[in-house]
Amino acid sequence: MLARPFLSLSKGTLRLLLVLFVLLEIALGSAFYFTTKSSPKAAIAPIPTGRKTCHSTSTVQNFPRTVLINHYETFSVCLKDLPNVILTYTLSFPDGTTPAIKVLSDKTGFSKQRFLIKYKPQGKRDSVGIGVSYLGKTQINTRFAVQNPSYKAP
Repeated sequence: MLARPFLSLSKGTLRLLLVLFVLLEIALGSAFYFTTKSSPKAAIAPIPTGRKTCHSTSTVQNFPRTVLINHYETFSVCLKDLPNVILTYTLSFPDGTTPAIKVLSDKTGFSKQRFLIKYKPQGKRDSVGIGVSYLGKTQINTRFAVQNPSYKAP
């Protein structure tokens, strides 16, 4: 086994290999970043900018990050089978509170709502649920983390 396998290569070849490896890392890294967890019912992904239209699957989306207390979180839902209807977004906090807001979906089934997250976790972070329902039946839901940046461990 060679201790220095690239010693016989020229500087130009090494630069080319470096560029190739960087491009490969970018390609693989972006594939992991844009991959979403999906099931026949739902997918969780970053909110794209621009106009959203529904495709074949129902989706609920939020930014892939932890929300800080007293900050806003935007959720968007695309329910292709429910165009032009009033949907109910319901947050479920661990302390039992469940604020709900009614939102009208557009002709493609897309809607979004922005929430101010005031829930303060007991520890450093806690999990909060968001569900979207129509006529009292939950259509889709997901969970996200809320973090308390001022938490000091005992």
